[in-house]
This record gives sequence, structure tokens and C-alpha cells, in this order.
Amino acid sequence: MSTNKVRELAEARARYHDIAGVRKDALEKFLTSPEYITLLEAEARAKEAMEKADIDLRTLAVDKFKDDGEKQGVGYSIRVGEVIEITDVQAAREWCLANFTPALLLDVKEFKAAAKRNLTPANLITKSEQVTVAVNTNLDEFLDEEEDGKLDTARENARTLHGDNTK
Repeated sequence: MSTNKVRELAEARARYHDIAGVRKDALEKFLTSPEYITLLEAEARAKEAMEKADIDLRTLAVDKFKDDGEKQGVGYSIRVGEVIEITDVQAAREWCLANFTPALLLDVKEFKAAAKRNLTPANLITKSEQVTVAVNTNLDEFLDEEEDGKLDTARENARTLHGDNTK
């Protein structure tokens, strides 16, 4: 039974990689076509023009707001918010430890690493085993000749579908 499942996986992998290869070849053809390259260039120019127009409008809106204090304009509105900068991170951390612990974040990755080294209290963690399966990358030895022929046919059909007559 185990050999059948390995063969099944080997065949499924082979089919997947064949189809993915044909897709990759078709995509590569498209990505190097003159039409696509022209489209990319047009998109880049359009994006640059859009970003410039956006910056120009925002700059004009801020300047107008500074002049007249008006928060509504045609196609935009102004929001005024407050920006907070921490000037002394260490002092802020110490204050949080003493006065405002909800502002402190637990670095879960670092905490788990410390727990693996037995540096944390045992009552704060649980340890368990996790079983994983590592399947061999190359399962070609489990492909039989008949299935190999089917894969060649599938490969040819996929290439024909995309107009690729190379082998």
C-alpha cells in the first residue's frame, strides 16, 4: 500500500511539474512579446503621470488650506491630525513597565526561543511533540513505464494547446 501511495504522489508531482513548466514557458513568451513590453511602458508612463497629478493636487490643497483654512475643496477634503513622536524610547519603556503595561508587546518568537532554552517559567508554556513527514523530493523511481508514457502525452498535449511545438 505504501508503495502505491508513493507512486501516486510521484505521478501527481510529475504531472504538476510538466503543466507548470508549460505554463512557465507560455508566460515567458508573453512577458517577452513586443505587445507586452509596449503595454508595460505605457503603464509606467500613465502611473508616473497619475502620481504627479496626485502630488500636484495634494500640494495645491495644502497650500489653499494654509491660506484660507477651508477643509473642503472640489474633489478633496482636508483632515488635520496629531502626530506623536517618542523622544526617549528607553524612558518610555521604563514608564510603561511601571505605569502602563498594556503598551508593552510580547515578542512571541523570542519568548518561544527562550522557552526552548528553558529560560522561561514552566507554568507559562506547554511543550509537546509535533510529528512532521519529510517526503523525498525525487520520486522518479516509483513511476512505472506506462505512467511515464501518459506523462509524455500530457506534456505534448499541453504544449500543443499553447502553440509550442518544441520538445
